[in-house]
Amino acid sequence: MGIQTRRGAGQGRRPAFDVRRTAFGFALVAVLVCGVGLMVRTALESAGRHPAVAAVSAVGLVAAVVVLLRARRSRRAAARAAEAAVEAAYEVVDAALEELPQPAAVPDPEPPRPVDYAAMDPYEFEEAVAALCRRDGCADARGGGGGGRAGAAGGGI
Repeated sequence: MGIQTRRGAGQGRRPAFDVRRTAFGFALVAVLVCGVGLMVRTALESAGRHPAVAAVSAVGLVAAVVVLLRARRSRRAAARAAEAAVEAAYEVVDAALEELPQPAAVPDPEPPRPVDYAAMDPYEFEEAVAALCRRDGCADARGGGGGGRAGAAGGGI
């Protein structure tokens, strides 16, 4: 049975900190920065081939920035615009997180049984050591070698 959680924050309250949401936001910002970099690189290559079009575009871009800066001169208006942008980004992140599949529940592994290695005969002990080696990633470990050896054998690295 899952744990019930409340979605979103109440009116006028800030949402609780969420690592998943923050990490997804940083990833989104990284993708946007890479996209802007690619766009600038492509624009610079295009400007090298068509300098007149690049100059006209640059003049238009500067004019648009000046108009936007004059329209947003008020600090309150800028703060409201920034708050609206952050809220829109949070909504995009929340929508994307809702589309992600939820991880499947992993069953608890059964606890290991205690083994009395001192009570084993030499051949059982060697098989037990080989089983431990196989459990820890040494796929070619084998027991039951011969007399005078002190444990399981494994192929070299």
